[in-house]
Amino acid sequence: MILFVISSWLLAINPANAATTIGLNISTDGTLTVVGASSFQGGATFTDGTLVDLSSIQPTASTNEGLKLPQASGVFGNPTTGEGYLAWRTDSNQLQVFDGSSWVTVSGGSVSFSGNIFPNSNNVYDNGVATSSWRNLYVSSSAYFGGALIPNPNNSVNLGAATSSFRNLYVSSTAYLGGGLQTGSDLRPNANNAIDLGYATSSFRNLYVSSTSYISGASSTGGLYPTANNLYDIGGYTRAWKDIYASGTAYLGSLNLSGALTQSGHLIPGANNTYDLGASTSSWRNL
Repeated sequence: MILFVISSWLLAINPANAATTIGLNISTDGTLTVVGASSFQGGATFTDGTLVDLSSIQPTASTNEGLKLPQASGVFGNPTTGEGYLAWRTDSNQLQVFDGSSWVTVSGGSVSFSGNIFPNSNNVYDNGVATSSWRNLYVSSSAYFGGALIPNPNNSVNLGAATSSFRNLYVSSTAYLGGGLQTGSDLRPNANNAIDLGYATSSFRNLYVSSTSYISGASSTGGLYPTANNLYDIGGYTRAWKDIYASGTAYLGSLNLSGALTQSGHLIPGANNTYDLGASTSSWRNL
């Protein structure tokens, strides 16, 4: 029989017994060392200034050592008071913390938060690194960036997708596109008669239009050619051009005039003794 005195209580432990059960509370002013398993039927409370030191535990592959948290499968019941409870959810392998109103997942492959995530210093910390980056970022509201949005690697990622595209793109400066610009709707300037398409020293090469092109003013430094010979008109019966100015030769397959023709130079046929000036049923009045 071995006798111990702990806080004026007399405790008797018989070494012959495999286990000793104490039904009363134990209070010690010094160190309490337990060799072997210890089972608590009630709560264990540590006062302020107490250090719970688990650093001497060295987990190995052959023994069960360490701190094992309360475990359960499915939805946990909420504690009646307090916050900071820890538990392990076995069906999803997740560490959860009770925040005072609900259990919040903090590890186990996924992280769920019911509040904001703030760095403790502005413009200091990164979210991922170049060699260990996040895969997808889902944002249901606005995403504000204080710097450039740079793809990595170059020319390999898209902004949006064919089945999930952005609605509007607002650019206050120049937008550089290395590939083609394809749009499923109208391409309109935000102000009338104020925006240019191209520039004097950086112009577009070809402009393809399958329907009508309305131009209030145009100038060309090269030839103006139709895509097929003898097929398209310049103007029409109900939408005619007013004046045509040509400083060189104008080659016409036929010429229909409903008004006066003023000629300040020679009028020469393209072949000798071939063409008529008028016809027997449609003659000029005075020559």
